[in-house]
Amino acid sequence: MKNTVTTLAVATVVLLTGGIATSWAKPKLPPARLTSLLKLFDADGNGKLDEEERQAAKDYLAKKYEEIVAEWDKDGDGKLSGKEIAALRAHIREKIRENRLAKFKEVAGEDELISAEEFAAMPVFAEADPVRVTRLFTGLDRNKDGQLNFLEFARSFRSHR
Repeated sequence: MKNTVTTLAVATVVLLTGGIATSWAKPKLPPARLTSLLKLFDADGNGKLDEEERQAAKDYLAKKYEEIVAEWDKDGDGKLSGKEIAALRAHIREKIRENRLAKFKEVAGEDELISAEEFAAMPVFAEADPVRVTRLFTGLDRNKDGQLNFLEFARSFRSHR
């Protein structure tokens, strides 16, 4: 399971960095993703990737890319077609949904609803301004019942483009 999650995470990075098809324009990674990549490969901890660290990152990602292609290249041409990429993305989205549901159940407990107090107690909000957390909760609580169901909770993860 851990290898699957790692593979999915790397697949996401590869997809986001344009590693699947070199003809695609390479999008810029958001600062949070760049920071996590930096931490992963910054062996000396100086906050920068030197040549060796960059090469290690390239080698690691190339290996993971090969593993992904081997698993998802259904027609055996050594590349991921549009349909194969779509299948991989659907698989990643499903894993993400499963992870969100597991997190929701962990926070919600037996009643399968998250109260404002349970929401505010989530570790991600440990250092957050309580007023902002309350505003976020209120915005997510679409039916205004003072609790979040899974669909309302999942809205907090939607991409903001």
